[in-house]
Amino acid sequence: MANTILVPIDGSEHSREALSVAIEEFDDAELIVLHVIEPYNVFSVTENAARDDEVLEERRSERAALLEESREFAADRGVNVRTELMLGSPSRAIVDACEEFDVDHVVMGSRGRTGLSRLVLGSVADTVVKRAPTTVTVVRSS
Repeated sequence: MANTILVPIDGSEHSREALSVAIEEFDDAELIVLHVIEPYNVFSVTENAARDDEVLEERRSERAALLEESREFAADRGVNVRTELMLGSPSRAIVDACEEFDVDHVVMGSRGRTGLSRLVLGSVADTVVKRAPTTVTVVRSS
């Protein structure tokens, strides 16, 4: 039986579906909802470090609101969740979080890329499945 479940979210319907599955399937476990801020999506290529800090703070605030929405979504279903916000590459941060939070199972959504975009861009879910030190369930939205 899994005691600690990690549910990475990105604000998509895919991640919302994964959270729903985790709530339904692991109602007696500790659920950790994680969002990862990608630094290269935040920091500019300019020399303006003050602006970069401002953008990062704006992004943290936006993502904290996303995590709060997830907390409320779970609470509406009678489940308490812990939320975490990390900075880094999503796949690497998710794998690192597995070890940092002693996670037993990951439940995550997948955008379901196919063809060239999957070949070129890869998939966070694919990378996590290959590198995570625990079982990973990938939920595809219907």
